[in-house]
Amino acid sequence: MKQKTFALKFAFGAMCVLITAVSTALAMTRPAEPITTYACSNGFDLVQSREGGQYYYALSGNLDMPTPGYGYNVIPNQAENPDQFTITFEKPEGMVAQVISSLEISHQFLNKASLTEVTYNLKDAANWQADQIQCQQAG
Repeated sequence: MKQKTFALKFAFGAMCVLITAVSTALAMTRPAEPITTYACSNGFDLVQSREGGQYYYALSGNLDMPTPGYGYNVIPNQAENPDQFTITFEKPEGMVAQVISSLEISHQFLNKASLTEVTYNLKDAANWQADQIQCQQAG
């Protein structure tokens, strides 16, 4: 009786290991969903990836600011337009050198639908910059 119980437990354990191994192998060989790139103004990059039914976006680039120490906030306009955002800039406090400095901008967001165009309106940016970053789906 002990041998039958041991054999059944062993067989069940081996079957569990086999199922786990097959599931892992299938998951590892599943092709990744394609990544879409966007052509953006002002030297920015926007990349879209997809996982399940969700679309993930990542914007990156640099803007020249009149002094070092600037900060920024990204405000989504999701209620009106899920493809539009506003970037506001925060001037540094106190005395700072009047030297043009690069500000790295990075923003990630999630959307339920694929977007063909994404717009970032620049509010309170340096006066020599464009007032928008526009990104169009490439291809």
